Amino acid sequence: MERKLIFLTCLFFFLVVLASCATTQPTQPPKARVMLHPAEYPNHATVEDISIAAVPFRANRSIYSDPNDANPSKPPFNLLEAGVCPVRLIFSNESSGSIFVDPSQISCIDVNGVTYQPFDVDEAGDLVVASKAFQNWAKGSVSGAVMGSLLGSALGSVLGSIGRQDSTQKGVLLGSVADSATGAAEDAKTSYANIEQQLRQMLAKDNLKEMTIYRNIKRDGVVLLPAVKLQKVQILLQDPDSNWSRLVEIPIATESASTPQKTGQEPARAKPASTSSRPSAASLAPKPTQDPIASGAVLLNPALPHDAQMIQTRLSKLGLYKVAIDGIWGKGSRAALRTFKLNSSLANPDKWDKETQMLLFK
Repeated sequence: MERKLIFLTCLFFFLVVLASCATTQPTQPPKARVMLHPAEYPNHATVEDISIAAVPFRANRSIYSDPNDANPSKPPFNLLEAGVCPVRLIFSNESSGSIFVDPSQISCIDVNGVTYQPFDVDEAGDLVVASKAFQNWAKGSVSGAVMGSLLGSALGSVLGSIGRQDSTQKGVLLGSVADSATGAAEDAKTSYANIEQQLRQMLAKDNLKEMTIYRNIKRDGVVLLPAVKLQKVQILLQDPDSNWSRLVEIPIATESASTPQKTGQEPARAKPASTSSRPSAASLAPKPTQDPIASGAVLLNPALPHDAQMIQTRLSKLGLYKVAIDGIWGKGSRAALRTFKLNSSLANPDKWDKETQMLLFK
């Protein structure tokens, strides 16, 4: 009876460990984070001696790997399946001055023309943790670690009982195995919480923050975009010592999860920017003749060249904007807007908002 009990116990733990091994992936030794000149990366753009590269997340390549590395390190978890696409931005300032980067002035446009704002760290973390893809991956990682401890403890009790025939010892054996299983369950909860915490820390650690990039300096950071098929990233650059600003567009091709899996919330709850692809007036109001710009149904964004040109044109017709209509929202554009709002008795004269747009385009 005792040998049968030992055999069944060993067989049970063997099958559990075998199953846990099937769900875990072998880890690779980490490689150094590489930051080359942006021109060395496939997706890059240069404006007035300022170069920017966009390195999108790939399931088979770390965003920090050398683009020429044939055997790059791989991410431990495919974030695309959880609805998030991290994109590493690398800046190189070779101009004569400094530039300021504000993450709130970064957006992305998908292949359908829809514009999105990046997730913040908490939003991305919540989205990933709620996804079925992450839960399955985390459980597999936890099982490999916990089962080793469980197996060692339980088998120690089993092997320690060999040769002891009394029923009391058999009861101790079964109790020890049960205690090991209970302890393993508690360890699993703790390990899962630790994995979730590590994920959130990873997302926050490299997340792009406001920064000033001085002459001949390279900097980088990560923006957390939705896992959709993107065609470009837009970044507004500014000179903190002048009124200079430029909107840089970087062509980019990203992967997207074929079937986003989730539990309890929508996949990729990205925030569509106010300048998302504009539906027709007929789809926005009962009257097909209604203008979505004049009605404020679609809010223009002066940081985008096309929108800035529209605003500059209206201000020019009023005689308030007297320089080139170039789509660059600079000092002259801001001064014209301020004059218009003051003349119209509107609050916040330096701010572009729906009320201002409706009055300007009426």
